[in-house]
Amino acid sequence: MSGTVTIGDYVVTRHLGAGSFATVYKGHHRETNDVVAIKAISLRRLDRKSLENLESEISIMRRVKHHNIVRMLDVQVRGAPGCGAHILRCVD
Repeated sequence: MSGTVTIGDYVVTRHLGAGSFATVYKGHHRETNDVVAIKAISLRRLDRKSLENLESEISIMRRVKHHNIVRMLDVQVRGAPGCGAHILRCVD
């Protein structure tokens, strides 16, 4: 990646993988330096049902706290128009 890419308080450091609607990056929190996985979602590519499913996923992930499930730390819906991101605790 050329230059520094940020999403909210998170700095993107490298590309990890991609799927149909999202790309996953490794990054860190700008102040705490906590390592995170950033799931960047192209909201423009989602139809209405997919957006509903995404909203449901976010709602569930905000409530779930279990040692076998990666914890969602933050959700950002800003940056480039039509983009959103889930910020997850990174598990190496």
